[in-house]
Amino acid sequence: LFTTRNLTLPGGLGRGTETVSLTVRTKEGCISSPVTRKLSILSKPNADFTANNACVGDPVNIHGADLEPASPASKWFWNLGDGTTSTLQDPPPHTYATPGNYDIKLVINGNNGCTSDTALLKITVKAYPFAKIGYTPQPYCENDPLTLLDSSSVDYGTVNNWTWKTSSGDFTTRNPTLPGGLGRGTETVSLTVRTKEGC
Repeated sequence: LFTTRNLTLPGGLGRGTETVSLTVRTKEGCISSPVTRKLSILSKPNADFTANNACVGDPVNIHGADLEPASPASKWFWNLGDGTTSTLQDPPPHTYATPGNYDIKLVINGNNGCTSDTALLKITVKAYPFAKIGYTPQPYCENDPLTLLDSSSVDYGTVNNWTWKTSSGDFTTRNPTLPGGLGRGTETVSLTVRTKEGC
């Protein structure tokens, strides 16, 4: 029961047939006969989608879906969170220029004229790390213990995986020490790093 002149139902009405009746009364105390109307409440589309996290420069794949078969989608409206929009069900694979968190949003128009609520998914675009080898003070003498120093960095994320390759073997700690050092001559040392975010 509502007693205002013009009524707004914030939560709307459920699908199906709804009967609404109105009775009015004058300040002089006269009451009208009730007026009744039947409203046909249509199904709203139910927007949903999937999108993957990615490293910056790698494509994010987005797939849209309408989970309400009673209201098939006729139009798709995407906001990919960086100013990019699309009206395709599945936008082309999208590459983000900078790392960070992005809100992807989707609204669907159904073929019955109803509009879905906004579907929202937060994705994280991660940064690739920069591998860099630091050095212990020279000179390097053959077979003396040698510690390899990691000076890698990443703009967005945390480096948590290291792969060192030397003639003495591979190492997976951040700053490994070679107890027997290296033999005389020129030695090539390589370092590959990975972040806990997967880049």
